[in-house]
Amino acid sequence: MKFIKRNISSDYIKEKTVKDLVVLHFTAGGTLVGAETELAKPDHINVPHIMDRDGQVYEYFSPKDGWAYHTGYKVYCRRSIGLEIVNWGALRLMFGLFLPWTEWNKDERRIDRRKAIPPERVCVCRDFRGFKYFEMLTSAQVVALPDYLDTLLEQDYPLTNIITHAEINKNKLDFPPDFEQVYDVVREYNESILMHQLPVQDNEILAGQEHLYSADRIQARINYLIKTYGWNNLELKRLVSYRDSHKSK
Repeated sequence: MKFIKRNISSDYIKEKTVKDLVVLHFTAGGTLVGAETELAKPDHINVPHIMDRDGQVYEYFSPKDGWAYHTGYKVYCRRSIGLEIVNWGALRLMFGLFLPWTEWNKDERRIDRRKAIPPERVCVCRDFRGFKYFEMLTSAQVVALPDYLDTLLEQDYPLTNIITHAEINKNKLDFPPDFEQVYDVVREYNESILMHQLPVQDNEILAGQEHLYSADRIQARINYLIKTYGWNNLELKRLVSYRDSHKSK
């Protein structure tokens, strides 16, 4: 995949850091231009890449040159590449329509029905932080997401994990844990990266991220922790509890 340089930005921290993490966001908007306008504000809140609805990825600064705030936590921002995917994100069912946040405070006469998301384009999730309806990715974005990650690996970023904004920031909605279009790709890439590029002992499975790994990967980590530390290890106890609670699921 070729990243198209567009509206090159200086709104980032010009400090070179190792990027071993990708954080996926949705723009909470309907257009590329709208996302660009929001990120162009001079506040060091930015991402290097935005994926448009047609799957094309645009680059605004090189992650190799610096970093920007995009997660809410500096420690994650310095080590991560943020990708914004043009997508409305959370929706509410109002007046028989699936509406984005721009319409939530309007009465029925004032809503812009053109912004309603067709039912066939709505992902129905388990209740997640008060929401269960989300706009689906476009078919082009579904195809482009793994290509995007492949491109980062080809550019020699030492990636160890792909994660969503909601996983590291409890106040965010992008993306719910059963948003399969994203998590199918996340699981596949994390399995590949963690199993084949780094030894098991280097890869702690963080609390809250267990669902990103297969049962075999979790068991391999459990075996390693027992052999290395014995049973007196908090990560081990957590993984064993997770494994046992999901055996019948």
